[in-house]
Amino acid sequence: MKFYQFGRSMVEMLGVLAIIGVLSVGAIAGYSKAMFKYRLNKQTEQLNTLISAVTETYRSLINYGGNKSENIIPYLKKLNYIPKEMLKNEDEDFIYDSFGNQYLLRTYNSSSWMGTCGAGIDMYSDLLNDQSSREICQNILRTVKEYHSLIWYTEVTSIQEGSTNTGVTFAAFNGTLDYEYYPYLKDIPLSELYEACHKATETDGSDRFAVRIWWKGC
Repeated sequence: MKFYQFGRSMVEMLGVLAIIGVLSVGAIAGYSKAMFKYRLNKQTEQLNTLISAVTETYRSLINYGGNKSENIIPYLKKLNYIPKEMLKNEDEDFIYDSFGNQYLLRTYNSSSWMGTCGAGIDMYSDLLNDQSSREICQNILRTVKEYHSLIWYTEVTSIQEGSTNTGVTFAAFNGTLDYEYYPYLKDIPLSELYEACHKATETDGSDRFAVRIWWKGC
């Protein structure tokens, strides 16, 4: 009597499932990496738009803000300078990039620091994991460096857990500001620029970091 076996054995099926599992993990990892890269590119695009908007309007924004700090997001919204995808649930205080990071656009008046006034972009990012947070920070500074001839000053700071105020300033860079203690963005290598991101994302007791970009208006 002959016996015929149809289908696959349990061992063969387990082997097939193992192969599918390995391929799935690789596909998910590849998809996650691709999505992160897409968000970085989108963040660059959004920041380019914001920098261009503030560069074009910051002198008029000084009059808008008067002698105090003033949120200029409503003003720029009326001019259609803010991408719609950065707006969130009627939030007038912040706009949000592709990673969900908050951006505050404001005028400033700082008689205590060089007697200056102007307009600025303050970007606040929650710390994700060390590597992704550094890449986000590096992407912002890489973009800002391209505008070194337009902006006045930029800095990278940490924010202490539970606080809304900036903590330690790790690096400050001249754009058109001429301040002997700060290096010029146009001259500093990207590797040195990125060191500020490394320090800001590794600070004990901090859960966020910030990048501030300022234009001088007076």
